[in-house]
Amino acid sequence: MEMVLVRHAEPAWLGPGGAVNDPGLTPLGAEQAQALARHLAAALRRDAGPVWLWCSPARRARETAAPLCAELGLEAEARAWLAETETPDFTGMSAPSLAEVWRDARRRDLAAWWGGFPDAEDLRTFSARVASGVDAGLATLGASREAGAEAGLWRALPRDGRLVVVSHAGTTGALVGHLLGLPPVPWPWERFPTGHASITRLRTTGIAGGAIFALHTLGSRGHLPSEAHTR
Repeated sequence: MEMVLVRHAEPAWLGPGGAVNDPGLTPLGAEQAQALARHLAAALRRDAGPVWLWCSPARRARETAAPLCAELGLEAEARAWLAETETPDFTGMSAPSLAEVWRDARRRDLAAWWGGFPDAEDLRTFSARVASGVDAGLATLGASREAGAEAGLWRALPRDGRLVVVSHAGTTGALVGHLLGLPPVPWPWERFPTGHASITRLRTTGIAGGAIFALHTLGSRGHLPSEAHTR
């Protein structure tokens, strides 16, 4: 089985009235999504086996998934647990003010990082949400966890099929860490950095009487021209 983790294309975070809380894609982001769809659909058609497509409910993720759905004739399954880690509502905030918020956030100590933003989701809750969500989702495809879950070991994983997951930088980082059996960190998007409309691939392999996920590519953007590489 192969898991194909896609980060959404470039979002229009800033509108005429300031920051947008649930943005769609920029014109460049729409082009990225189309290029991604052409590349990924061609790759998926080369191999036999089922294809599943899960998507974050965020608008930027749904708009990224839409061209791929059209190419493959599939409907994306919205999964609430794939949403990015929650932040406060920044709607209407100016670009300089928003940049200052993120600069200050990066200077926080470890405990504050785990706590997340005030009145928003803490990063332990986020990590647990993603981990339990993917475990439950994979169970519907025939996977079962092993006692050695802390080592990323599964009793069984599907041998065939491709699971495409369209989500976010933080969600992708949390998924990769969890599937590899690594302890969570409060900055998964920094540990496993991915650009807009990038592709991360993990494949199952048998070991220790069970199976694990092996990381094959992280944040690949070879399907995009260099001038369309954004973060």
